[in-house]
Amino acid sequence: RSPMMHSAVEKIFLQGSEKNETLDQLYAQAALLDPIFRVQIQRLAGMSCGYFPVAATHSATSTELRLWSELEQDTAARARLRWPEIKHVDMAIQKMAIHYHGSTSQLVDVVRQRIVFDSLADICKCLEIITNDPDLEIVRFKNRFDPRKDALRTVGYRDVVVILRVVTLLTTRLGVAGHRCVCLCVC
Repeated sequence: RSPMMHSAVEKIFLQGSEKNETLDQLYAQAALLDPIFRVQIQRLAGMSCGYFPVAATHSATSTELRLWSELEQDTAARARLRWPEIKHVDMAIQKMAIHYHGSTSQLVDVVRQRIVFDSLADICKCLEIITNDPDLEIVRFKNRFDPRKDALRTVGYRDVVVILRVVTLLTTRLGVAGHRCVCLCVC
């Protein structure tokens, strides 16, 4: 490989994954990365007693929380899983206009998933797994369980927000290794 070719390829990947200049580019990356991120989230939940919302069998509108370890064995329940969708483009535009002066570079929650836990100890276990996972790179972290945070500002809602990248051979080849995703840890 020539240094010039390596530099050109690296530049293409960086343009496609590190610096998103258009909303179309960001959403193209999100479409590729969402199923990959979902698998990572499933693995994390399985290793740390995480739950996901599943449509209840007796009602089309209600949900119940089920452990991922149970869902792995239950194909029917897995089909009723309520995964968060990629952020709707209208919401992304609104967020960019209000908070980011029209820039896509700070928009990190287009691909997002949520894991529900029974306790803070289970959240801590998940965070430890993320920290030690060579395929996951933590970009930023918000601990809204911190007692110094004003619970009144969030009407008592608490979570841990982990903004991360999935950095694997596949995501690198697809040009999405630089795309930031959100993992919400709630209990």
